[in-house]
Amino acid sequence: MKTHKYIYIVVVILFGLWSCSDDEPTLDDDDAETVELIATGFVSTIEENPQQGDALGQVQVNQTEGTQYQISMSDPQGAVTVNANGEVLVDDPSQFDFESRNAITATVLVSNLDAQTTAEINIAITDADDLETLLTTSREDFVAANGSWVEVTQQEYELLSERILQTQRVGVPEAAFDLNEEIMQTAGDITVANTIDIPMPSGSYVYAFKYYSTSGTNNNSNGQVRPKVSEESPTTGYIGRGPLPPHESGMRYFVNAVSVATASQSYLAMYSPYSMGWVENDQSGMRYRFGNGSSMTNVFGGVQVLFQALVTNQKQWD
Repeated sequence: MKTHKYIYIVVVILFGLWSCSDDEPTLDDDDAETVELIATGFVSTIEENPQQGDALGQVQVNQTEGTQYQISMSDPQGAVTVNANGEVLVDDPSQFDFESRNAITATVLVSNLDAQTTAEINIAITDADDLETLLTTSREDFVAANGSWVEVTQQEYELLSERILQTQRVGVPEAAFDLNEEIMQTAGDITVANTIDIPMPSGSYVYAFKYYSTSGTNNNSNGQVRPKVSEESPTTGYIGRGPLPPHESGMRYFVNAVSVATASQSYLAMYSPYSMGWVENDQSGMRYRFGNGSSMTNVFGGVQVLFQALVTNQKQWD
């Protein structure tokens, strides 16, 4: 009987332990503790006209593994983007223009599984010499030129036309530079203006110039080719704005950090001791005089000489 009692007691104890284990609560996924996601934005400063992809700062988070980032709002829209590491980058450099705005703000949405939070970004924009910062290939030459004309690339000329605030094209309209047309050449040692062109408004800074050169400057180190501006009338009062540096033939592009604006509606001409390109245009004509002069009384009809300037009424350089 003692043996039977012992076995019975052991069975009862084991049954009791098994019953207790069934009563213990279990921790399922729904009861798991949710980790709080914390993100911190930043305040930074950048000079205007940065490059696309330039880093502005990084969102800091307390949990990096599996965390995702996206721009939920920016002012202006599209100015910045964010990468997989939470770095905020320049997306549209044209929005970083000090003359248009002095700050850019953004909200970054940060998520990890079901957890979400936001980080606020504030980027101050500081002023810079727009011509210097927008030029790339020709930047060193521009700085060394110290206020004189410097030759630039076509790409730089077009970028300036897009990014310098309030820019207008004056002289020959852009459509005239369709180089599928046959290009003829003027005589040399001649001052010319077009009878049909776009005048420049009062207060204009003539900061860029392009023209078609049929012969270049013949290796003449003095150049002497120059744009001319009249604040009086289309036919008289032209004063040289130059000279341009020596250059080859073909379409040539130039930039100058001019410091003086026109005082009235003004007109564009140019002088060259060499020859310039022109195309046929029944609606236009060429005013001209031989030599480097301030007035032109002769007219040759049916032609348009290929030169143009970029002007703005807002000086955006030193």
